[in-house]
Amino acid sequence: MKGEVGDDDLSRGEKELEQLTKAHIDQIDEALKRKEAELLEV
Repeated sequence: MKGEVGDDDLSRGEKELEQLTKAHIDQIDEALKRKEAELLEV
């Protein structure tokens, strides 16, 4: 794939992917915290 895409584009894509992954992991962690708190109430 490196032959078809420039190094700058590849680097930018990797950074965007890392940001999206981190954002989704943060959302999952937050949902997990809420669910844990909900289960501890019972």
